[in-house]
This record gives sequence, structure tokens and C-alpha cells, in this order.
Amino acid sequence: MAEPGPDPQNAVAPDFAAPEFDGQRQLLVDSGVPQEQALAILSNIWAANNAREQATWLQQVEAETLKAACLEDRKKNKAKYNPICNAPVPSGPIVIPCTMAQAKMRKGAYCELWYFTNQGLWAAEKAATSQEDLDYVAICQDNDDSRVLVVAASFELHTRKAGGKGESVLKLVADEELSWEDFMEATLHIVTAMKDNEWAEDCIEMFIKFWMAIHTHLWWHMDDPFSQKALLAYQEQQRWLWHLAAGTAHNWSLAEIHEQVLQYTKDAIITNAHKEELKALKECLHPTIPFGTPMSPCQTVHSPPSWILHAIHAMPPCWSPIPQL
Repeated sequence: MAEPGPDPQNAVAPDFAAPEFDGQRQLLVDSGVPQEQALAILSNIWAANNAREQATWLQQVEAETLKAACLEDRKKNKAKYNPICNAPVPSGPIVIPCTMAQAKMRKGAYCELWYFTNQGLWAAEKAATSQEDLDYVAICQDNDDSRVLVVAASFELHTRKAGGKGESVLKLVADEELSWEDFMEATLHIVTAMKDNEWAEDCIEMFIKFWMAIHTHLWWHMDDPFSQKALLAYQEQQRWLWHLAAGTAHNWSLAEIHEQVLQYTKDAIITNAHKEELKALKECLHPTIPFGTPMSPCQTVHSPPSWILHAIHAMPPCWSPIPQL
């Protein structure tokens, strides 16, 4: 059905005594109809046509209103209109991340891997099905500007423990802090999500090669926490930068690991770790005491614990807080 045009109820009857209607009046007059009666006949014909147009227009408006209501209902209640597939119950896990992660995947935007770990998927399931957990989720804008529920802005999800005793808290974990097991399972799940959201084949292939290069890197098998953390930090930083530059003139492939950048990443992690150690050491040797706090004689002079002295002696010379004479 065609879309309704202007409302015929607002149409104004023409003046059939005007010169442009002389031909129509003359036909009636030639048939023996008086001039005044000819004007009335023309007016009645126009009124009948207008009434028919009004009825047709109202039908079109009702049909368009019903169509718009159905589209809105389909948009808000998609589950009611899902097509039924003639397929058996899946035997493997179903990858359904939280709503915010789904929106990011539809946009092709950067998304933290934690949402695709088993813990992140379980948190999304709890946030979507548990009425209690709705107090711990936030309202966010989807890609179509509709409001959606996502994990709270603090990235915490409180869940009741078995037996109703106490609560456990799930927090968003940065890619750099993921365990190797979580990292591996998350990359498998996010590739599935990419395919479900119709990412470009060459883009998916690039990410598969990128994560495979991380998995098979020599540092993966080293008994060195800095090397393993450097791989995860490199993955997080480079993937975020790639998404940031996507669609601009500055774009590149992640398929191959840049060893020099990876080494820079590791050096930065080691530097930050030693800074934290020195900061903790200073706090232990010179604790901050609030002004006005009375001190007992045993607090005025003390020696550092043995574990601190051991840490000092174990530090490499280049990182030793004691000046080399």
C-alpha cells in the first residue's frame, strides 16, 4: 500500500463558477441542466470524490501506524520474532557476552578480552537473568542510541555465593593482567563473535595470526613473569592502537609481532615494577606518620625486616637504591 499523501480533509472545494470550469458547466447546460443546478452538481461530485479520498487516506494512515508499531515491537522484543531453526540443541558453549560487548562487536570497535573469558561470559549471563544483579549494572547507549543494561561502570558484578552466604565480586580484568588460560579461551571466543557479527574476512584472519603469534612466541614458554606479561601488554596496546587508527590513513597489520616494540614494552614493565619495589621499600623504611600522632620509644628507631634486607641484596646493581661508591 502506498504511503498516505496530504490529508484530503483539509482540501477546500473549488469555485465552480470560476472561468476555468466554464467547459464543465457548459456540458451540463447543453444537456438541459440550468446554470445554478449545474454548479450544484459539480459541487456534489467533488464532495463525493473527497469523501472517498478521505476514507482511503484514513485506511492508509491506520496501516502505516500499525506497521510502525510492529517494527517498534520487533526492535524492542526481538526474541518474540526470532526465526525457528531446525537444528539440535548445541553441545558446546554458547558465546553471548554482555550487551556492551555485543554493541562493540557490532561496531567493530575495541573490546577487552575479559568479556569473552568464561568468567566474563558467566557475569553477562548473571547480569541478564538475575533480578538481584540488576542493581549492579549500568545503563549505556547501544549503537542505535537505545538504552541497554551493561556491567556496572565500576566493572563489578556482585553475585550471591552458594547457600546465600556473602557475596563474590567480579571485576573487569585488563588484557595485561589476564592469565594465560583466560587469554587463550578469550581469543577463541572473540573470533567466534567476530564471525557472528560479520567482520571482514581479512580482518579476522589478521587477528587469528596475531594471537597465534602471541601463543607461539618464545617468551610464552619462558619461566619469566616479565616476558609473559610483556606479551599480554603488547597485545593489549597494539590491538587498542590498531582500532584507534582504523579508518584513517595510519593503518597497519598486526599479523607479525614487532620484536623491538615488544622489547620496549618489556623494559617499561620491568622499570615500573622496580619503581613499585623502591616505593614500597621507602614506605617500609620511612613510614608516613600523621602529624600529631604520639610515638612510643620503640617506634623512633627500628631496623627494616629481614625480607627487605634480602630484597635489597637481591636487586641487580643497576637497580640498587644504594649508591655505588
